[in-house]
Amino acid sequence: MKKYLVLLVALLLIAGLAMFGANEKTNASKSSSKHEKKQEETKSKLTFTDMTTDQYLGNYNKIKNELAGKNIEILPFKLELEKDTNYYRFYYPKEEKYIKGKAKWVSVMLKRDGKTLDGLMYNGSPDLNTIKAMIQATGVTWSEQLDQFIKEKGANQVSEEIQVDGVRISIKRNPGDINVMVDPIRLSPPKKL
Repeated sequence: MKKYLVLLVALLLIAGLAMFGANEKTNASKSSSKHEKKQEETKSKLTFTDMTTDQYLGNYNKIKNELAGKNIEILPFKLELEKDTNYYRFYYPKEEKYIKGKAKWVSVMLKRDGKTLDGLMYNGSPDLNTIKAMIQATGVTWSEQLDQFIKEKGANQVSEEIQVDGVRISIKRNPGDINVMVDPIRLSPPKKL
């Protein structure tokens, strides 16, 4: 009888340990899947200072496809080196003769690694949908304040600047022309005492 009792206790102990071990594995798999989800969210919400051209173009093309579903066209972006000026561009007119007042350029400034964005510049005739998509692709949370900021405000020359989500957006307007700079906010160097 003692043998059966010892055997029963041993079986219950083994079953209890097996259940505890299985429960620990399920908790570990749940926490690892939560960790993976957090990593994916972090990747999709990279700050502009850490964003590569590939990540930026992925964001921009996603916005472009969403707008195409609403019959809104924006410029097609593709990273290219403009041979005449040796500047990296997402978009530039390739025809020698373009209609004055209709030309648009989107230049890219890269960090030393040659892959990470350091700034963007739109220059040319106003294309507010492209400008909005260009800014949104940096990961900036869009707001009514930003919407009002990029809209035209008359025919006079105007220069404005706004800072949102670690990004500085500068706009300089001339009649029929706009220059939009998107740069990461950098810390000011320490002042000498």
